[in-house]
Amino acid sequence: MNADQFRTLVEGYNHLDIDALQRATTYTEYTATSPVVRWFWEVVKAYPQEKQKQLLEFVTASSRVPVNGAESLVFVIEKSDSETSALPGSST
Repeated sequence: MNADQFRTLVEGYNHLDIDALQRATTYTEYTATSPVVRWFWEVVKAYPQEKQKQLLEFVTASSRVPVNGAESLVFVIEKSDSETSALPGSST
């Protein structure tokens, strides 16, 4: 194993495949076809890569993708019980 391979093993990948993250996402009280979820992915896919990685960092506390790929991440979109003016939350 060379230094670059070891670095990737420890840090993960710098590129986020947003389609892979979408496939790995689970939903609570929503489905993948719910209008809100479709709007969410539409907006996220329009983001540049850097902004997508900021979302990843907000949710996972890391802007890098694990060596096993985005499919190995736990990404859940769930309906909030709080008022509609509440900001998004993260459980990292």
